Amino acid sequence: MVIMASGKSLQGLKIMADISRQEILVRGKPTEFLSIGKSLNEDPKKILLIIPGNPGVVSYYREFMQHLYDGVRDTHSVWAVSHAGHSHTPSLSFWPSNQHVYDLEEQVLHKMAFIMDHVPKGAQITLIGHSIGSYIILRLLKAMEAHSEINIEKNYLLFPTIERMKVSPNGEKLWPWLSYFRWLVIFFTVLAYILPVTVKQTILKLYFSRKEISEGSLKATIELLHPKIIQNVLWMAYNELKYVNDADKETVSKYKDKLVFYYGASDGWCPQLYRTELLQKIDGLTSFLCEEGFPHAFVLSKSEGVAKKVVGWIAS
Repeated sequence: MVIMASGKSLQGLKIMADISRQEILVRGKPTEFLSIGKSLNEDPKKILLIIPGNPGVVSYYREFMQHLYDGVRDTHSVWAVSHAGHSHTPSLSFWPSNQHVYDLEEQVLHKMAFIMDHVPKGAQITLIGHSIGSYIILRLLKAMEAHSEINIEKNYLLFPTIERMKVSPNGEKLWPWLSYFRWLVIFFTVLAYILPVTVKQTILKLYFSRKEISEGSLKATIELLHPKIIQNVLWMAYNELKYVNDADKETVSKYKDKLVFYYGASDGWCPQLYRTELLQKIDGLTSFLCEEGFPHAFVLSKSEGVAKKVVGWIAS
């Protein structure tokens, strides 16, 4: 059910493709949906569907989508779907104690429902997962075995957090905060949320002054600074560290011909060791190691480089 839609061009980005933004309900859950090319109810035959990391604010993926579409515009539409509770919708409550908070398992079911209800039957789907989106894709492949009408052609897992998240270098640092101080982070988000947008922009520009970040990512970060969204982001992250332990080697092995893994050279969430051990356990797995130094959060500033990688794999 589409409850609001707009298709205005985004300004100030390198590729002037039109992004359509819609707020839809996925089995009652308000969800933000972005598309380039044919959108919902327009019967695209081939779709690149982005499953985001955490946070699942799809505005972070706009530039990535545009660079992808620039490479596949003659063959594919490009879609991205937010995580439930991670996007600004009219029903989003300001108060963290109001409304449901979605855990990781519910986010998996949310993506299953989106594909079942909104992807045209018979369309060829290529899934692109970033970070925890890669874990969700492996879960989708397993769940969709019972649905022959769903045609998942290929899966690209970018900086994949599919195992041992809690004991990863970043996981060890973040676990105490997620376990004991989530509400403190939400409290500071409340203070940030009530500031004027211009003040938030100034603070974020100062914070990111020594880091590369695109203008689109800056705007997405302002969207992220909402108490209820942060509550959902932190609860999902807590679930990730608690429950994403052993890699599903059975599913990876079964679908290895449809999987392409892309690991960072120095990624605190999925170290090179994880890649090395997975390759040792599963013969014939396609896995690339980033040679350009792209960071785990590539959408902040390196969308073009990663998109070119994906487009190259699709064309090969």
